[in-house]
Amino acid sequence: ITGFFLVDSLVAGDLKAFRSSLYHLILPAFVLAFANLGIITRQIRASMLDVLQEDYVRTARANGLSRSAVILRHALPNALIPSVTLLGLAFGDLL
Repeated sequence: ITGFFLVDSLVAGDLKAFRSSLYHLILPAFVLAFANLGIITRQIRASMLDVLQEDYVRTARANGLSRSAVILRHALPNALIPSVTLLGLAFGDLL
């Protein structure tokens, strides 16, 4: 119907073919995603190092928040903003 075997087998109700096509899709998808993992990891690390030097992070730490709370609540969300852009570009590259 659609030309995409995963969707066609699901629409037809053939669960055995759906499972088989899903198994054959996992490894290529993992390999394609793994190729961009280093670039994205490097971007997140660089962003985290920059964000951890910001004043609001120092203020949160001075107010008595634990290191993990500062990182998870204040630094990480702000460090992920450039990485989301990079993920969007990587997703477009995979297509």
